[in-house]
Amino acid sequence: AVNYALLSNDNGFLGTWGHRTHFTYVGAKIFSRAQAEYKTDLASQVDATESVELFGLIQKPAFTVMALLAHLGDEKLACKMTPASDTCGVLATRRGEAVIVLVYSSDDSPRCSGQSTVNVQLEELTASTYQQATFALDEQHGNPFARWEALGALDDMPEDVFGAVREVENVALIDHQQITPVAGHWQQEVEIPLPGVRLLVLEPTSTAPVPTPYALSLQTFPALHGKTAVLISWRIADSHSLLRFHVYHADDTDGERHLLTSSACLNLCFVDYQHKPTGAYAVQAEDLWGNQSELAWVSASSISG
Repeated sequence: AVNYALLSNDNGFLGTWGHRTHFTYVGAKIFSRAQAEYKTDLASQVDATESVELFGLIQKPAFTVMALLAHLGDEKLACKMTPASDTCGVLATRRGEAVIVLVYSSDDSPRCSGQSTVNVQLEELTASTYQQATFALDEQHGNPFARWEALGALDDMPEDVFGAVREVENVALIDHQQITPVAGHWQQEVEIPLPGVRLLVLEPTSTAPVPTPYALSLQTFPALHGKTAVLISWRIADSHSLLRFHVYHADDTDGERHLLTSSACLNLCFVDYQHKPTGAYAVQAEDLWGNQSELAWVSASSISG
């Protein structure tokens, strides 16, 4: 199991791009001193709660890696890297008959770069047809910082720039195909830049229905550009499948749905900056075979701020 409390200990403070955080704080707050120099003015806290500073959040790769770790299976598989590498590593797991392998390339030195080719080989796979998917996180995939730089590196982002940066905050699906292992064997060469992460998923055919998300909830907070952001969160029953989620908004449960997620989301939450907190939201789960769950709805009338 991943000890998120420990891993998040020095990442829990919101800051700008250079800080070791899970989200980038976008707003007027200026971080001018080190954390140790800040003194809490208790008398000012009451005023602070009554006058909330407007802000927005952009997901960093540090958070995305945590999400990928959460999709590893509960059974660790024996694996060996030959030859041994100082920068590349592998975590091989199983969940039911599905196999999930995380390959990473990392070096603490900021002056290191390059690309490695890792030949991933799996043995003793159950005889079946599989959906094979590869998710990527690196300089070119799931990297909102690069998009922010390309759009001018603005501290005060206009609404369209903020939206464009958020479009690339999730992990990217770079390969998705149907495969049939031969005599239980499968292999694939994985090109991985430094730094970078690849999540490889092999999911056999299954007749099990895709579970429907449940316990949907909505919360709001004042956001940038005169918006009210809506945080949609949900839960999902245990499944041997890797599930992706689509989030929709509609005027009502019978109205036309508008897709909010630019790519299928692997997280159990999504922040909507586009719509006023009215109408209804729906979440739908989908497995790698394209099977979808029923829509789960929640009305904006249930919102808690």
